[in-house]
Amino acid sequence: MLGEEALPVLVSYIKDTTQDALYKGLAVEGLLEITRQHPDVVSTITENLIELLQPYKNNDSLVNAYLISALAELKAETSLSLIEAAFDAKLVDLSYIGRDYIQYKFGLISEEEYNERIKLDNPFIRALFGEQALSTGQIQASTMLSEKPKQHKDKAKVKAKRKIAKESRKKNRRK
Repeated sequence: MLGEEALPVLVSYIKDTTQDALYKGLAVEGLLEITRQHPDVVSTITENLIELLQPYKNNDSLVNAYLISALAELKAETSLSLIEAAFDAKLVDLSYIGRDYIQYKFGLISEEEYNERIKLDNPFIRALFGEQALSTGQIQASTMLSEKPKQHKDKAKVKAKRKIAKESRKKNRRK
């Protein structure tokens, strides 16, 4: 039952206040999947998502994040003011989706600006590359996203050396 007939079931599930936020998020993903398989219902689902986001003050912040993410994927520009209001009220789970991503998805900022903002705002990247490298611009966002961890290569070398040593010991055993 994944099609237009599932739409009312998924919407009522998301509206149900007794359901867990994570499962509501899966229902939102179900709505998105319907739009992928049935492009003719995109406007109906977009309207439903906007309706579900309107009581953002009563929604769980994770549910708001799922709804906003879906609206961004559908490029529902009519929902921008509602999305901004939810972010302004600090009722969006920022560990799931950030305002910068929404601005990028709706074309309000360029990809370069988006990558720069991510670089500057991400505490993990700051810890990995250091404050000074980031502030002086020595590290480019594209470099951070494309680099492979050196640690992986080191582990492979160590494993190879252990294997060679083991074979050597086996070969040189006393008979």
